[in-house]
Amino acid sequence: MDKAYNQIQQGTIDWLILGFGQSLTAMTLQCTGKGTVKDAMDHLDSDSPQFLYTRVIVGDFPKQSRFVFISFCSEFVPVIKRSKLHMCLESALHHLTLHHFRLQIDSKSDILAQVTAVTGTSF
Repeated sequence: MDKAYNQIQQGTIDWLILGFGQSLTAMTLQCTGKGTVKDAMDHLDSDSPQFLYTRVIVGDFPKQSRFVFISFCSEFVPVIKRSKLHMCLESALHHLTLHHFRLQIDSKSDILAQVTAVTGTSF
């Protein structure tokens, strides 16, 4: 997880997704990738709570990076799994310390609109 976080800071990758295994006892790095928030959304699971950490490029000149931390928990996630997301939030924030914006989102359809609203960047 720390290696992926550092790669985002360096610009090697653009996003990472943290989630939980079957036992729901530990947060794990599920995937990483290059591209926009829209690309990362393809890897979010509506049946599991997850954290998405992404780098968004804003401005034309000079271009600047803004880091967005998203807690994603759709309405389809069972209550027991929802509680796990809230229990692990502080741990995730401890590992992913640099973020300009922190969002809590419960629908994939809201992600782009909310990230656009806080960063001013459209996708």
